[in-house]
Amino acid sequence: MKKLRMGPKEKNLLAEWDPETITEERLKEIKEIFDAWLAKGVAFNVTLADQESGAYGVLMKEFDKEKDILLYPRVQGGGQ
Repeated sequence: MKKLRMGPKEKNLLAEWDPETITEERLKEIKEIFDAWLAKGVAFNVTLADQESGAYGVLMKEFDKEKDILLYPRVQGGGQ
């Protein structure tokens, strides 16, 4: 099962799917959720433990049904 979450906590699960059996309708719904969060200004959307590249997190701009996705809200720091 793959997951789309906002932040690292399980309680922030936005969607869950099986890439082998997901329907086109459900895939469209999940893409809409993903795109809506990007439109809200989510700064980072990273895959978790990307086995293909060996990287732990990879910045992505498009939904990929084969990946676990973790979204982080934009963080703006201030000076002192």
